[in-house]
Amino acid sequence: MKQEKIDRINALARKSRGAGLNAEEEAEQAILRAEYLSEIRSSFREMLDHTSVERPDGSREALKDRIKSKERADVLLQRAEKQARRDPQKQEEENKEEKEHAL
Repeated sequence: MKQEKIDRINALARKSRGAGLNAEEEAEQAILRAEYLSEIRSSFREMLDHTSVERPDGSREALKDRIKSKERADVLLQRAEKQARRDPQKQEEENKEEKEHAL
C-alpha cells in the first residue's frame, strides 16, 4: 500500500477522534481500512506459505500443507457437528427415506 493511502488513513483517524467525520469521509475510511487489512492478510498468508515446521527428528513439514489439512479437518468436523445438532426425529425420518430410495 502506498504511503499516501496510509497517511490518509491516519489523517481520517485523527479527524474522527477530534471533530468527527462526515458520511463521505466515513465511507472513504472504511474502504481504505478494508484495503489495508486485505494487504496485511495477504502478506501474512504469503509469509506462512513459506514457513516450515521442523520436527524433533529433523524432518520438515511446510506450514502451508499443514494448514490445508487442518482446514479440511475443520470442515469435516463442522459438518459432523451440524448433523449431530439436527433434530433426532427429523434425522430418523430422513434415514427412513434414504432406505426407501435405496430399495
